[in-house]
Amino acid sequence: MNLIKNKSENDYLVPVHYNTLKSAYYRAGLVEGSHGLRHTYARYLLNLEFEKYGIELKGRRMMTQMIENKAAGYRKDHLVSLQQRELYKLTNEIMDTIHGYLGHGSNRMDLAEVYLTE
Repeated sequence: MNLIKNKSENDYLVPVHYNTLKSAYYRAGLVEGSHGLRHTYARYLLNLEFEKYGIELKGRRMMTQMIENKAAGYRKDHLVSLQQRELYKLTNEIMDTIHGYLGHGSNRMDLAEVYLTE
């Protein structure tokens, strides 16, 4: 976070061109390149948000249930009880926020498993 706190929206993080970084990733054997950093960043932010609301374990379980529901062809809120509804809404909001940071937009369950699970 310290890398970006004084940067404006259009500033570069480092004064290096993308192709230079890409070449360095491949030479170092990091074949995922910078895209792997996006996954790590997304999971880091997700953990921060879950911690902020004190729902680390419950939020992760709810997210897993939502992902599994979609994978099985159900609505993501399938079998979410009335007692779990607030947790469901908060978890969904947190996931949408993280996807928004990545430029994915909201309600991207197709990308939740890829970016938000370990």
